[in-house]
Amino acid sequence: DVRHLIALFTLRPEYECLAMRIDAQTATEKAAVRRPASIPPTTARPLSPATLSVGSSVLRLHTTLGNRTVQKIMRSPVLRARFGIGKPLDLAAKQVVAGRAQGYAQAAGAGNDRYAAAQRPIRNCRPGRLMPGQASLARRPAGAADEPEASVQRLTEDDVIKGKFSGQFEYPDRVFFDFGSDGVDESQQKRIANYFADKPDQSIPVTLTGLASEEGNASYNLGLAARRASEVKKYILKIRPKAVIRPKPPRVESGVIDYRFVRAVVLNERTDGGGGGGAGQPAKCDLESLKKLQGKALELVVAAKSNVGKANFEPTIRSLFGDPAPKDAITANLAALHAKLGKILEAGAYECAAVDTPVCSSGALAFANRKTNKISYCPASPSVPQKDEREQVNTMIHETLHITPSVSTNDYAYASDPLISQLRQAEALHNTDSYVILIRDLANSIAPPQARFEGTTSGFSDQERDQIREAIGWAMSSVNGAHYQVAVLYEAVHLTRSNGTWPESHSSYIDLYKRLAPLFGLTRLTGTGRPRDEDKWKLASVHDKLKSLVVAVNPNIRKYDINRDDSVPFVAFDFRPMFATAKIAPRFLPLSLDERIRKVLLEVVTQGQLTPNYVSAIVEIRDFMGIKWPV
Repeated sequence: DVRHLIALFTLRPEYECLAMRIDAQTATEKAAVRRPASIPPTTARPLSPATLSVGSSVLRLHTTLGNRTVQKIMRSPVLRARFGIGKPLDLAAKQVVAGRAQGYAQAAGAGNDRYAAAQRPIRNCRPGRLMPGQASLARRPAGAADEPEASVQRLTEDDVIKGKFSGQFEYPDRVFFDFGSDGVDESQQKRIANYFADKPDQSIPVTLTGLASEEGNASYNLGLAARRASEVKKYILKIRPKAVIRPKPPRVESGVIDYRFVRAVVLNERTDGGGGGGAGQPAKCDLESLKKLQGKALELVVAAKSNVGKANFEPTIRSLFGDPAPKDAITANLAALHAKLGKILEAGAYECAAVDTPVCSSGALAFANRKTNKISYCPASPSVPQKDEREQVNTMIHETLHITPSVSTNDYAYASDPLISQLRQAEALHNTDSYVILIRDLANSIAPPQARFEGTTSGFSDQERDQIREAIGWAMSSVNGAHYQVAVLYEAVHLTRSNGTWPESHSSYIDLYKRLAPLFGLTRLTGTGRPRDEDKWKLASVHDKLKSLVVAVNPNIRKYDINRDDSVPFVAFDFRPMFATAKIAPRFLPLSLDERIRKVLLEVVTQGQLTPNYVSAIVEIRDFMGIKWPV
């Protein structure tokens, strides 16, 4: 069962030590040390209730997870319980240490419905290394996860949500691997074949670089990276017998928050920018290309501003900013944007980011820094295919709005968030993507699609439906924003560890670090103290969990059907079939919007089997960003 648990779950809410290659005969000697996340006993539910019959549960799992994963679940009593097939395992009350069950206490947190698991003593995860044991920090370090000995485990649920990580397809020069594996599976074989599809000349040398995590046992991780590169070489020679392959020494990836990138082999990686991931490249900007984008952005803003007052564009304005259309405010904001756009590429007004920074390596084109009042531009990388010119211009407009003081925009809702169609006028006038869509529409150009809620509603009026949609939209937008801000905080901590001092460019994130420290057991900062490496890894764990919510829930919220249900306390999401129904009790509507959003957030993190600390963290991040939910 433990072997199946390791194979299936690389993302789950617990902080643990797991021994690899566990034999059932010697479980008492090499058993996993496992600590589940604390779950509120009155509100938490497994993903699928154990009250369902085995037949209906399995049928629903087949339709959502696929046959291969279901077979793994059915072979394991632990996983059958996790998915509500048979008697549920009491994850909130037990932990396994060296093969025997131990209970642990829960302590109620202070206010806001928070729970905090009582801490247990620090334990040895392997000889010579101490790791804290705190359930709320469920972490699977990307490299430590690949060690043969027990190690702190990072949270990544490959088998359950791997197929939803569409970002994998954005990195055509990388071959990804499952946890602890050096086997090239069928999906990665296809990636390799696709990479060489437009490269018929087999005499051109191909380099292979295995990537290893900075976390855990370095020699083991580097060895595994080398074996992975060797397996990729074997497969390439199988499909291209005359290929010239030149393996390069495996490399440790430092400061990489995405767990996939420390379980990968890079094809044709070079440090001169000619191919591969480009790690280690100096920060540089293609100023000539940026000036062309700037010119097109200025043209669009001028055209949009001239059309604000025209009657045929009024429906577009109302759809984004409400009725009556705030034409005067929009005109003034577009004028301010135009003035700022004209200055963003002046000397000293911009920065160049390195391709291997967490933000750039995630696929971003640029990002704004309000503290420096500058935009940082990410260099081109073969690992991140360049977006078309339209999207690059949109990005330049978006980031410039962030540093235009008189407009002072926030990312309340992106174009892809259905909340963007539910924003009240006061928020819409300060929402960045509302202007990006408007500028394109008013300039008679192709605008990004404006997301909207699409599901049906039963038992509520249209006004009540919109109140419910507003709360759901704000909740998921807040999850998405929290996920991004934790990534930036991770970068700040990484730079602090590398440089010895907190980077000036991220100095405001000291406040966010202090806000999250008590929630996730981060090192308290006093005097000249700085975070430890363990804090960076804990933040990576938090990021993974928030990302799992974004990936699993956010893309589908626009499709939620909203049904009245008097049996639920306030709100419940029915994830069977996944992401289909929001069950809402009538008592949900009289709550303030703030209370409704918090109820939705609690339901989301509960469904994700995370602790309510994550609701508190999302709210803290919202406050840190200066974002206020409407009253």
